[in-house]
Amino acid sequence: MRQGAGYARPLPHKSVEMAIAMKTINKSIYMTHKIRLLDLELDSISEKDLIQEIITSIKSGKGGWVLTPNVDILRKYHTDQSLHKYFSQATYLPPDGTPLIWAGQLQGTPFRGKMSGSSLIYSLTEQLAKERSKILLLGGNPGTGEKAKAVLASRYPGINIGEPVCPPFGFEHQPEYLSSLRSIVAREQPDFVYICLPFPKGELVIEYLKESFPKLWFHNFGVSLSYVTGEIRQAPKWLNLIGGEWIFHLIQEPNRLFKRYIIDGIPFGMKLLLHSIFKRLAM
Repeated sequence: MRQGAGYARPLPHKSVEMAIAMKTINKSIYMTHKIRLLDLELDSISEKDLIQEIITSIKSGKGGWVLTPNVDILRKYHTDQSLHKYFSQATYLPPDGTPLIWAGQLQGTPFRGKMSGSSLIYSLTEQLAKERSKILLLGGNPGTGEKAKAVLASRYPGINIGEPVCPPFGFEHQPEYLSSLRSIVAREQPDFVYICLPFPKGELVIEYLKESFPKLWFHNFGVSLSYVTGEIRQAPKWLNLIGGEWIFHLIQEPNRLFKRYIIDGIPFGMKLLLHSIFKRLAM
C-alpha cells in the first residue's frame, strides 16, 4: 500500500454528474455489460473479474464503490427516489440475490452470477492479502469487528486490518461523529473500507467518506461480519443453489427479517419476475 495516498484535506463537494463521470472513467467496459431490471441498470461481471478490477485500480491509485442490490435494495430504489444518488455514484452495481439472477434469465439477459457479500468478503480479502493491502472494518455489532478481524487475519496471512470501528446507534445524525470517521480513516490509511451497516445507512457513510478519500475502495457488506464470526450461520450450499437461503436466514432472525422477506420482499419479487417474463415476451 502506498502510504499517504488519498489522505489530503477534504475535497470540495463533487456534483453527481462529476461522480458519474469518474465512475465511467474507472470502469473497464470490456469486463462488464449492462443489464436492466425494471428501470435500474446493473453490471454483469463475475466475482473474479470484479476483484481483479479492484486490485488493478488500487495499484493505479484509483478508488471506487461497489453497491450490490438485492431484492430489498431494488425495492427501496423504486420506493424512495432520494436513494438514487447512491446508485448513480457507485462504480459497480452487480446483483446480489437469486431472484435478480432469475429475473435476468427470464427476460433473456442472464447475469454472470450473483455477488453475495457473504462470499465476496472472503474472496476479496484473500486477494487483498496477496497484495499486502490494508482493510478497515466499519460497522457490525459491538465486538463483532474484533472477532472478525481475528478470523480474517488467521485465514488470510498477509492481510493488514486496521482497528475495527463500531459506530454508536444513531451516529448518522451526529455530524461530529461522522467527522471523526474521517479522522479514523486518515489515521488507518486503508486501501479498502469494509462498511458493515444496513442499507442505506452504509451508503450514507460511503458517500460521506469517499469525497475526502477518492483513492479508496468501499463496499457495504451488511451483516457479513456476523457470518465471518459465526454469530449468524450461512445457509447450506444446496439451499443457495435453489434460491432458498432466505428461508434459512428468516428462521434464524424472524424479528428482523419477517417484514423484509414476507411483507415486502415476496410481493416485490413476484412483480420483478413477472415484469421480466413480459419483457421477454415483448422481444
